[in-house]
Amino acid sequence: MDLTTLARGQRTAGRLAQIVTILCKYSLADWLKALDVRPVRKFLTSFDGQPIAGLSTEVRIRMALTEMGTTFIKLGQILSTRPDLVGPALANELSSLQDNTPADPPDMARTLIESELHKPIKELFAEFEETAFASASIGQVHRARLHDGRQVVVKVLHHNIESKVATDLDIMMALGELGEKYSAELRNYRPHATMIEFRRTLLRELNFRRELRNIQEFMHNFQGDAAVRFPTPHPALSSQRVLTLDYLDGISIGDTARLKQEGHDLRMIARRGASIILGMVFRDGFYHADPHPGNLLVLPQTVIGVLDCGMVGRLDDNTRDAFTTMLLAAISKDSN
Repeated sequence: MDLTTLARGQRTAGRLAQIVTILCKYSLADWLKALDVRPVRKFLTSFDGQPIAGLSTEVRIRMALTEMGTTFIKLGQILSTRPDLVGPALANELSSLQDNTPADPPDMARTLIESELHKPIKELFAEFEETAFASASIGQVHRARLHDGRQVVVKVLHHNIESKVATDLDIMMALGELGEKYSAELRNYRPHATMIEFRRTLLRELNFRRELRNIQEFMHNFQGDAAVRFPTPHPALSSQRVLTLDYLDGISIGDTARLKQEGHDLRMIARRGASIILGMVFRDGFYHADPHPGNLLVLPQTVIGVLDCGMVGRLDDNTRDAFTTMLLAAISKDSN
């Protein structure tokens, strides 16, 4: 879908205006000036030539993504793990991106859970905290206790998030195509190809049934490995929009000060984390595709807890063999 069509659409016009305005505010849309697209040019008029003085490009990109919200924050978080794609400076800046999505009102979350699971909350859980203790890009998390006493968390999609994400993805796809066409600098990042992959991945993440299956596959692959733990899912208390998991109580792997304070061996944490990732990639060909520090916990006995398994990747045998060959060549310093 092209930008002109989006600008005229009832669903996308207002959101497109907001996004282009923010890009201009942070001086990130000079390449749009070359377009002869009237619906877009009128958005540029009042903000053209108003840069945020003294800030680097990387900082302005992070601030713009934050202001644009949900879908764009998610994109930035993913790109923060790809210095090979966006460069070390931008990846480092994006690593500080934080979700700022407010939680839905308790009544709205309760209604969705009861609608999805077809029972009243009191029948589903012995205890349920009405107020979410965490809220991220696509959903929020509530603490609860099962009737057998087990502590769990209940992930709930935000209200109408599917429609909001679909609108943003249409706009991002169109902007990616235009950026690749009109900006030599952006072309180096292959924005159109990146948006295609991002769209596919994010739409899958909106289906909690898929995340449940991903967790089950990870648990099977790491069966018997005491160094890693995934939150056990509860299929009977889960659906496409609701996911109930065992609660993992640990320390963020990025909180090195607290880890040291509580006596954890950082070298062991690094070795275990690397071993887990290498096992996913080279042994299983099935790996966690969003391993930022917020998704990795250090549990008692320095066990690594892995959260948010909605984004995953797969490697076929040929690709794994090629990676193995390259890794062995690097270790042995064999350039042939």
